Amino acid sequence: MPVKTYNLKDVIASVSGVPVEGGADGDKIKIEFASERFTKQVGADGEVTRSEQNNNTGKITFSLMYGSDLNDYFDSLRVSKLVVPILVRDTRGRSNYFSPSSWIEKEPDETFGKDAGNRDWVFDCADIDRTHGGLTPSLT
Repeated sequence: MPVKTYNLKDVIASVSGVPVEGGADGDKIKIEFASERFTKQVGADGEVTRSEQNNNTGKITFSLMYGSDLNDYFDSLRVSKLVVPILVRDTRGRSNYFSPSSWIEKEPDETFGKDAGNRDWVFDCADIDRTHGGLTPSLT
């Protein structure tokens, strides 16, 4: 069986063409979907009908280090209320996520302590085109 290798450095992300760098330790990017793909109805006799949901909305959260210059860019998007495209892609695998219409839904909560913290920027997405793929086998 071939060996497959995951590396966060191979996951690229951009917001309106600007690369997302300065990610916090831990989970740097989180992609959430707003609804299930199908709902079901069960009749009195146990017959089941499923209904496909056409809801492709969701949220993409970028967790940045406190000192990341990207905080300034994301804050400018918040102030200007722009709608921007977001791309997240694993270049070593086949997972791709693209939203042509995203905006800042929630600005980061702020804490100050002994260590510089993280800032979580939440983008609401009107539509997320997605492919949940696996990894490509490593060559070496």
